[in-house]
Amino acid sequence: MEGTVKESKDNVYKIDIQGHDYSVESEKIYSVNDQVEMVVRPESVVIGKEDYKTTVKKSLFMGENHEYEVEWNGQILQISGSNPFGKRI
Repeated sequence: MEGTVKESKDNVYKIDIQGHDYSVESEKIYSVNDQVEMVVRPESVVIGKEDYKTTVKKSLFMGENHEYEVEWNGQILQISGSNPFGKRI
C-alpha cells in the first residue's frame, strides 16, 4: 500500500495511507512527505473494525488454508491464512 510520511521521530514514522494514519518503526531513514510502500503481513491483518469499510471480493477455502481478496479504499488486498477458525477476518 502506498503512503506518505507525515511525521518522523526517533525512527518512528506516522504514515498516511488513504486518509488513515499508521505508526511504523523503521531503521531506514525517511523524511516528511517521502512516498513509501507499506507491506502488511497477513497474520497481522484484522478486518472488521467499525471505521474500516471493506468488501470481500473472493473467499477461497483450500484444505487448511483460506484465501481472501478484499477491497479497501479502492485497493485490492490479498490475505491468506491457515485455520482461520476463531479469528476475525
